[in-house]
Amino acid sequence: MSVSIVAVLIVAGMVEMGLLRCHMILKRRKTTDTKECRNLRVLNVEGIMGDLSKNFSKYEFACKCGCGFGTHAGDVSEELLSLLEGIRSEAGGPLRINSGCRCESYNQSVGGAVHSRHVTGEAADINVEGGWRRFKVQKAAHLMGAEGVGTAKGFVHVDCHHGSADCPRPSAWVY
Repeated sequence: MSVSIVAVLIVAGMVEMGLLRCHMILKRRKTTDTKECRNLRVLNVEGIMGDLSKNFSKYEFACKCGCGFGTHAGDVSEELLSLLEGIRSEAGGPLRINSGCRCESYNQSVGGAVHSRHVTGEAADINVEGGWRRFKVQKAAHLMGAEGVGTAKGFVHVDCHHGSADCPRPSAWVY
């Protein structure tokens, strides 16, 4: 079975279950690996919108390596979810999470920070397109009390880590 047929079958199954946004994950990843498609299907069958908070779901936070981190109770910080709901409200629209939870090995493979808050479920990278949207998300993050706000061309990182001697907070940076 070809990858495109597998992707269509998975998307059709997800739509049938009411998971209309799941097709965007397949498209965004531009995957050609049928194992990757099966992993997405397994993660998304249970990932119904709003199963973590009003507007966020487990599948948005799941580690992209397919290990399942981010899909279990307690993996994602309640403080982070509250922060993201506030940012969403303040910025005036939905947020798309590029990266939520990461296991240690996946974090290392993508060049994540040694003490990344993604590994503890306390950080998310929010997809932003265009300067105005980036500004609105940054401003909302600061207003809602994000402890860490990092800005890159295509995303805004937010976290709720309260800091330590080697990582003072609040903090803002540019990638």
